[in-house]
Amino acid sequence: MTKSRTAVPSNDSTKDPRNGAKDSEKSTKSLKSTKDAILRAASFTKAPQVSKKTTTREERKVIAQQQAQEVKEAEKLVASAVRGPLGRWWAKLQTSSDRFTLGMAIVALGVVYGDIGTSPLYTAQTFLAGQGGLQNINRATIYGMLSLLFWSITLITTVKYVFVAMRTDNKGEGGIFALYSLLRKKGAWLAIPAMIGGAAFLADSVLTPAVSISSAVEGLRTIAVFKPIFLENENLSMMITIVIIVILFSVQQRGTERIGKVFGIVVMLWFAFLALVGVMNIDQDWAIFEALNPIYGVKFLFSTHNVQGLAVMGVIFLSTTGAEALYSDMGHVGRGNVYATWPFIKVALLLNYFGQGAWMLKNQNDKALWSIEGLNPFFQMLEPNVRYVAVILSVTAGIIASQALITGAYTMVSEATSLNWMPHLQVRYPARTRGQLYIPVVNVVLCVATITVLAVF
Repeated sequence: MTKSRTAVPSNDSTKDPRNGAKDSEKSTKSLKSTKDAILRAASFTKAPQVSKKTTTREERKVIAQQQAQEVKEAEKLVASAVRGPLGRWWAKLQTSSDRFTLGMAIVALGVVYGDIGTSPLYTAQTFLAGQGGLQNINRATIYGMLSLLFWSITLITTVKYVFVAMRTDNKGEGGIFALYSLLRKKGAWLAIPAMIGGAAFLADSVLTPAVSISSAVEGLRTIAVFKPIFLENENLSMMITIVIIVILFSVQQRGTERIGKVFGIVVMLWFAFLALVGVMNIDQDWAIFEALNPIYGVKFLFSTHNVQGLAVMGVIFLSTTGAEALYSDMGHVGRGNVYATWPFIKVALLLNYFGQGAWMLKNQNDKALWSIEGLNPFFQMLEPNVRYVAVILSVTAGIIASQALITGAYTMVSEATSLNWMPHLQVRYPARTRGQLYIPVVNVVLCVATITVLAVF
């Protein structure tokens, strides 16, 4: 009799195959969820920890306003999609970095063009002094000077800065540091010329207020009413200059949007004045526009009539003083506003230069003018009664010229800080746009340095 064997099934065999499939599926899901959890944790650990303490309340407010503005601009672009090509072009113009607004265009006049707007006060005067005076020039000399002036302004300011440099911005900011940040991957050695250029610009931010404002205040001596007062007190000119400088740096904390609009109106009047007096003198000799031919400039540069030789280009480049401000102040006023205002500025400058040239052609044989030391064609071509207005406007223009470099210095230091070349300083945004900035420490240093330079030299 055989014993029946009762097989003891194993644990695996007792389970239903469907149950095994379910267990396998559960384990797979469990493993997957575990991996997902690990991946999520890893992603959280790699995420940057942003602390609100790293930004000030003003900065967070400005960022929130910018985000709201971006939403509005996006809505405008969507709404313009049904308007056709012209509507899309207009909406893009109003929402891109090239957008134009009348208010900021006025700010651009006051903040950007002050320095280059004062160049007609001394460029032709310096040229005459270098050539030996009015008695040593002729038509070829004057045509050569005007030709070099026109093509220097065109090639350096218009082509280099307006057309080329202003297209290479760093998130809307301009200046030599913005250009370096775009090229630093090409080589570490590029930091050296960038630092030198930045230091030179900051030095110019100290020298320009001291020189331009003091020179403009000295012009008050030519007004008959003030002449006796200045003769009695030799230090009065320096005292007035210091007061103006202190006031100028004190109002910086309120932002350039407010003072820029005031300066913009004054600069608009100044350039209109430059153009008007230029046309009044050009009317005496319209043939002066023959100097637009570059051949006159090249011939004069290498002719025997040119006493200074190639060094005369140092005088010619005075006409482009302040061209860097167009690029460095781009973040303050916007690229589109510079594009819109520069043609007006260039035409006014050229009309004044050619007006001075026409006056020199007419009076080159006037021996009474030969004996005047430091003859300045700008003031000499004006009627005596008009010179009072010219002196007052030139004083104001000197103040505005200083503003152009002060605002550029803020941008320069801000970009140097982002490159870790300078310690992190407190930055304030006194206006509604983020490009409008104010750095208290830089403002104090520039003010003290400017007064020191004025007192020492």
